Amino acid sequence: MKALFAALVGVMVTSWGSILVRLAAAPPLGAAFWRMAFAATILLPVSVLVRGVSPPLPAPSRPTAIRVTSMMMLSGCCLALHFATWIASLSYTSISSSAVLVSTVPIFGLALSAVFLGEKAGASTAAAILVALAGAVVIGTGDYDPSGRRLLGDLLALAGAFFAAAYLLIGRWLRDQRNLVTYLAWVYGSSAFFLLVMALSVGASLGPYPASSYLWLFLMALGPSVIGHSLLNYAVRHVRAYVVNTTGLGEPILATLYAFLIFGERPGWHLVAGGLLVVAGLVRVLLDERRRLAAL
Repeated sequence: MKALFAALVGVMVTSWGSILVRLAAAPPLGAAFWRMAFAATILLPVSVLVRGVSPPLPAPSRPTAIRVTSMMMLSGCCLALHFATWIASLSYTSISSSAVLVSTVPIFGLALSAVFLGEKAGASTAAAILVALAGAVVIGTGDYDPSGRRLLGDLLALAGAFFAAAYLLIGRWLRDQRNLVTYLAWVYGSSAFFLLVMALSVGASLGPYPASSYLWLFLMALGPSVIGHSLLNYAVRHVRAYVVNTTGLGEPILATLYAFLIFGERPGWHLVAGGLLVVAGLVRVLLDERRRLAAL
C-alpha cells in the first residue's frame, strides 16, 4: 500500500507541471532541457550520498552492465521525448486537453506491459481503465478542436503519453539493477543531454530568459520531476506498471482545476461528468491491485 500511496502523491505533485510550464513562458525545448538539467543537478549529489551509505549491489558482468547502461540511456531518451512533445502541446492547446490526452498513458502502458513484461490486466481492471479513459475523453470534449493548432497540440500530447509509458516500463524492468536515486540521476542527466542535442539541432533558444522563468523551471524540476517522478518510479518498482499509469488519470482533474484558479481557463460540465468516471475507474483499479497484493 505504501507504493500505491506514493503513486497518488506523485500524481498530485506532477499535476503542477503544466501550470509551471505556462508560468515559465520559455520555448518548449528550452523548458524541457532546463527542467531536466535542474533535476539532474539536484539528484547528482544525492545519488553520491546514497551510494556511499547503501549496501553495494553485486557487481554485474560486463555484458549486463552494458545492457543496463544502454537501457538507462534509452529511458532518458524516452523521457526527453515525453517532455519535448508534451510541453510543446501546451503551446497549441489548452492545459485541460493536454493533460487529458497525455493521461492516456495507461492505454500505451497496458499494451507495452503485455508485450514486453507479460503483465496482463484482468477483465475487471481492463474495464476500469476503459471507464477512466472514457472520463478523460469527456473532460477534453468541452475544448476539443479537431482542426489547426489544437489538433497538432492533441497529437503532441498523445505522443507524450506513449513516451511516458515507455519510460515507466523501462524503469520497472530496471528496478533490481540500480538503486532508485542513482537510476533517476542517470536518466535525468541523459534526458537533459538528449534535449540539449534536440534544441541545438533545431536552433531552439536555451536562454537567456527572465529570472522568473528560471525560478519556475527550477520549481518544476524540484516538484514534478525530483519529488513527483521519484515517487512514481518508486511505485512502479513495487506494483504493476499499468496501475501506476492509471493513477495518472487523476492529473487532468487537478491540472484543470489549477488552470481555472490561476489562468481563468473555465471548465464546463464535462469536468464534473468526466471526473466522476475517472475517479470511479481509478478506485476500481486500486482496489483490484490491493486484492492482488493481499493474495501474494
